[in-house]
Amino acid sequence: MQSAVSLGSFLVTLPAEFLHWWFIEATFGLLKFLRFLLAFFYQILGIREIFRTFFKPWKNEYREGLVGFSIFMGIFFKVLFLLFDFFFFGILVLLEFIILATWFLIPFSVFIGIYAAFFT
Repeated sequence: MQSAVSLGSFLVTLPAEFLHWWFIEATFGLLKFLRFLLAFFYQILGIREIFRTFFKPWKNEYREGLVGFSIFMGIFFKVLFLLFDFFFFGILVLLEFIILATWFLIPFSVFIGIYAAFFT
């Protein structure tokens, strides 16, 4: 004997199952993807390496008479790179926040659209 779920009970639980999937399971997947994206750009931009080598000469130039100038140039270029990296990283965080907010608002906009289609 096969136990079958009736179509009526399936249709009753379908919206709750969809909302559970959308707001819990898929949201955790999206957050995991966004975290990996941030980690990727943190690594590809080399922020840790720039801080680790901040006071070292540019291109490891240790010739006599050029050490001070190379250290100054290294600091100058690394500050420029850090400004660019933080600007780019800030834009990335803002875009990820917009993506996450849009992800949460999509189901509500669908329900509002259906309501507006039937009652206006």
